[in-house]
Amino acid sequence: MKWNLPTYARIRPSLSDSEPLLQYNIKSALKYGYQTQKETASILELTPSEFSQRALLFTAESLSFPFNKVFESESSQEDVYAATAADAVHGAFDGYNGTIFAYGQTRSGKTFTMTGGDDFASRGLIPRVITAVFKEVSKRQKIRVHESQGAQTLETAGSFTVQVTYMQIYNEVLYDLLDISHQNLPLDQWTKVQILDDEEGLQHLRNLRVYEVSSEVDALNLLFLGQVNRATAATSMNDVSSRSHCIFTVHVSSEGFDASGAKVRRNGKIHLVDLAGSERLYKAPMPPPGTEEYEASAATRLEGRHINLSLHYLEQVVVALSTKKKGSPGTGHVPYRNSLLTTVLRDSLGGNCCTAFIATLNPEARHFEEAVATCRFASRVGQLSVEVGANEEQDLESQLKNLAREAHQLRQKLIRREAQQLTLLARIKDMETQVQDTAQQEHRNLSEEELQQCLRMIDAMLADDSSSEKALLSVQNSDRAVALACVRLLLDRCRAADLGRAANLNAIAEAQEKESRLQEELKNLQDTTSRKQSEFEEQLKKMQEDQEKRLQEALEAQAQEARSAKDVEEEEVKEDRRSPEFLTSLLTKGAIFIKHSNKHLSKPHTRFFWVSSSLSELRWRKAGVLGNFDSVPISNFEAAMICSPNFKTAKGRDIQDLFLTITLKKRAGDPLLLQLETGANENLEECTKIRDDWFAAFKFVIELAKRPLG
Repeated sequence: MKWNLPTYARIRPSLSDSEPLLQYNIKSALKYGYQTQKETASILELTPSEFSQRALLFTAESLSFPFNKVFESESSQEDVYAATAADAVHGAFDGYNGTIFAYGQTRSGKTFTMTGGDDFASRGLIPRVITAVFKEVSKRQKIRVHESQGAQTLETAGSFTVQVTYMQIYNEVLYDLLDISHQNLPLDQWTKVQILDDEEGLQHLRNLRVYEVSSEVDALNLLFLGQVNRATAATSMNDVSSRSHCIFTVHVSSEGFDASGAKVRRNGKIHLVDLAGSERLYKAPMPPPGTEEYEASAATRLEGRHINLSLHYLEQVVVALSTKKKGSPGTGHVPYRNSLLTTVLRDSLGGNCCTAFIATLNPEARHFEEAVATCRFASRVGQLSVEVGANEEQDLESQLKNLAREAHQLRQKLIRREAQQLTLLARIKDMETQVQDTAQQEHRNLSEEELQQCLRMIDAMLADDSSSEKALLSVQNSDRAVALACVRLLLDRCRAADLGRAANLNAIAEAQEKESRLQEELKNLQDTTSRKQSEFEEQLKKMQEDQEKRLQEALEAQAQEARSAKDVEEEEVKEDRRSPEFLTSLLTKGAIFIKHSNKHLSKPHTRFFWVSSSLSELRWRKAGVLGNFDSVPISNFEAAMICSPNFKTAKGRDIQDLFLTITLKKRAGDPLLLQLETGANENLEECTKIRDDWFAAFKFVIELAKRPLG
């Protein structure tokens, strides 16, 4: 079946009463010659906005875009679902794949279209598809009883299995949104989903879990879990902007019987794709460097570049497919692998899939250029067409049973024919005996009327009803010449029946041979499957043992290497923190608090720092006071020691953990003791390390001051 990709446009309601709106017009597309899948197409005509700097570059012809349907701002979520997704649900139960894209600028209503709002009436396509799938399962599983020609018949639709997956593509990395192990972990620590291709070219996703759901509630709970885990961020246009492409997939598997009675398994799936919104980076102002807003904006711009690049590659794939359809030379390659998005959705774009495309538009006039770009891309998508078919798997055992049943029916039919022929031969022999008794009778040519009478009597004799006996008596009582002609005609009929019998025997022999051949193929297939299963289990067991052994060895080696590196690093750090360079840097660039002194030189929390690169004097000032500094020459330092534990901090901790004591020479105006706090960190080990560094620094500078000059 050929499928032309339908496209739809949806215009979001305006969120501002004062904002100038986009000017557009909707016309019927029949007079333009556009053909659509199921409904009357529409032409969306956009009017250039005076708020666009590039409005003069557009002409009236370039601003007319065909769509299968245009949903204006007053359209409901139910209207969008009925037109775009309802057929995909029914097709999935018949074995067809379906995909629905939501594409557009950021803040144009894509996520609202796919997932919906806060109330029940504003549910999006994904919740409505989930509801419709389980309603269809319930409907098809019901046993229907109806009367057919006076007899009651039971009809069932077989068994159904529904599974869901939910994944996102963030910064060209694929993640599983339903993996509960990701909770409370940063995104860079999530397990990545890998794409693998097998020998037949089929795509497999490693680390993506498939959840089987038995009810609508279970599926909706998984959807809500994925929504919570999805990457969002505030941008200049949207406070809660989706920063990743998300794909919610519903798998439907059913088992039933085809017209011949063979057991058939049908597999269909529906991809619901919420693409991240494209955004022009030059429209987002950049905060000043060094601020928190600048760091957040830089991360958002990186996300925007990945989003715009993946959408660019998506457009490249669509252009290549449309060019390939037209048969242009040198257009056989389609660049699916340029982007993770196009790689994952390869079958949805150019494979066995009934795909629909929804273009969401921002209603504000200042977004005129983005609206034109979205409509142009939708027009390219609308030019694509693919061949689609149902995904069905027939059971070989059911085929064998059907062939055996047909062979049995042919045997029964042949037995009935042989019985009829034996009866006719017995009657013919009786008639031949009577004819031989009248061999001397004169032969004469029969008239046309007599020949027709013979044919009617023979037809009556061959009938299965009571008229056959009556016709036989008529032949016996007729003229001898007429009876002889009837016998000859019956002999001709019997010879023709013998030829038909031979043909039936040949057909039965061929059916038996085909049945035997299929049974042999089934046996060989079962033996091969069993052998492959045994080999696979043995290889898997060996791989697991080898992997566990290598993992254990790697862990032991890594632990040994980490212990050695840690010991070396601690020794190097310890030696480095006592070097003159480190101590000089600490004294000239570090800061410390004077908490107590034996004079009213300074209040607690008075701060001092070194200002002399030659380490000649110590300066301090009161906390929060600018201007004059007090100083003490280094030559007045006598000794440095760890403080006695008789002082307590505000929290009751021993002052010995945080303080040092500097003893000064007696001098007018100078304190005899300085109580110095090395930090207020709650980590006792860190405080002790800082205290030891400063203690070593003071001892170093005191010894340096005591050395004679020159």
